[in-house]
Amino acid sequence: MKQLCLISLLSICISFNLNSQSDLVGNWYLDHLVINNFTYQNVYGNLQLNLTENPSYLGFQFDGEAGCNAIFGDYTYTQTEIELYAGQTLVDCGQEPRGQYEYLFLSVLDNISAPNNSFTYVIEGVGETQTLTLTNAIGDQLVYSKVENLAVLTRTWYLETIVDNNITYNINSPDSPTLFLSTDDDNFFGNIALNGQGDCNTFSGDYHIYFGMGDEIDLSNFSPTTNTCDPSSDFEAIYFSILNDEDANKFNFEIINDGNTLVLNSIPASSGGRLSASSVTSLSFSKQSLSVGDFSPANFSISLKQNPVSEQLELIYNDLSVTQNIEYTIFAIDGKRISSGVFDDGQINVTQLNTGMYFLNLESNNKPLTTLKFIKK
Repeated sequence: MKQLCLISLLSICISFNLNSQSDLVGNWYLDHLVINNFTYQNVYGNLQLNLTENPSYLGFQFDGEAGCNAIFGDYTYTQTEIELYAGQTLVDCGQEPRGQYEYLFLSVLDNISAPNNSFTYVIEGVGETQTLTLTNAIGDQLVYSKVENLAVLTRTWYLETIVDNNITYNINSPDSPTLFLSTDDDNFFGNIALNGQGDCNTFSGDYHIYFGMGDEIDLSNFSPTTNTCDPSSDFEAIYFSILNDEDANKFNFEIINDGNTLVLNSIPASSGGRLSASSVTSLSFSKQSLSVGDFSPANFSISLKQNPVSEQLELIYNDLSVTQNIEYTIFAIDGKRISSGVFDDGQINVTQLNTGMYFLNLESNNKPLTTLKFIKK
């Protein structure tokens, strides 16, 4: 049974610049954590920190969200530090994704492995572009934004692109193949239910969030129906074979493109994934479904001519009209927006990019078309 109670937890000192105090006061939304130099996106809800100037018997009041639980208390400050007298509710989240993330969040907030409970902070930007970064004594960080987080992992996602053995498959099925990640966890095993559909078959299974070198997900217990598709579906066979590979079914996941795109990238084979020096496996999803009425195979016949690429990212398509009114955005592997523009001649200059892996997002009239992965040599 899940219980709710209050518990007094921690006393934290945060060093700060007095000139930035007016910027510090207000409501902040957690964007991501950095622990041992690995980044963990907040894709589990609006984890807030609200610092007010309401007087209390200790100084001023604050409140916020840690995931399943609320944090609250009082704080005082001097010219060089702010001290929080905090409490929290105590809710048992089980193995829910937000509960797993809350554990990471509190490990930084409690700062129990540091020699003292001090944080430095930096505020960058102006207005809604402001970010607040709290860094503890061992270098772990909480990074907040003034804008609510739009990235949400636990929802229905619509399959757009499969990359398997370095071959890209753009999904052109009006049946909107899906992957639904639920929040229902198994009290005994800790796995959470998933389900979805391919072309003419549906499936169910489990997933588990774990945190290794960044955000990672493990798929298991894949169970599909066995209808015979007519006509046959090549993409369904590939999609299901990736989901059903129990021995290599661990992925790093990212939500990019302002929360619109989920990408599952296979981790190295040595760590339980499929990634090798010669083979890449990934699945790209959109949070929006392409309606049957809007569907046209020609509009989605876009693929990379070469991958890896050194100078020009060249796309191939079967009709010149495919390139009309299409905008592109290039994202780095960490989700950072690198560049954007209008796709009009089938080529995008990438000579300015550093060597590494990137994502090319294509959309038309504010509707996502597809996301392609490429490697810059």
